Amino acid sequence: MRLYGGWPTKISFEAEWSECEGELWFNRGRYGRSEFWLWLSKKGTDKGFLLTQDIHDPEGALRY
Repeated sequence: MRLYGGWPTKISFEAEWSECEGELWFNRGRYGRSEFWLWLSKKGTDKGFLLTQDIHDPEGALRY
């Protein structure tokens, strides 16, 4: 797996053994809340899905 970009705000990655690529990035929102987003897509397309999580969510649930 190769990583691109600057940690911890945004990372692009590519798995050589897979047809997927994506980006992982963080946001420090209002009131000290932090969220992250993970975008995965098929290489060469804009089709994919977005996974998000509010780090302070008591349920710790992932949304997509």
